[in-house]
Amino acid sequence: MSKLGHPPMPPITITVQGVDTLLTGLNPNKAQGPDEIPPRLLKEFHTEIALILTIIFQRSLDTGIVPED
Repeated sequence: MSKLGHPPMPPITITVQGVDTLLTGLNPNKAQGPDEIPPRLLKEFHTEIALILTIIFQRSLDTGIVPED
């Protein structure tokens, strides 16, 4: 139990397959987000970018640091 009396949270693992699934499920007709990357581009290149996004997301989760760019 933590100091607040809650059970510890199990580790979260982000997988390439999970990121790829999310990328392929994007609606290409939606507006781009604050990163200014159109969802059509993310969906089209999901195979090429899933691994690097997985590494970035997992490292950010593990360290608690969000990259600036």
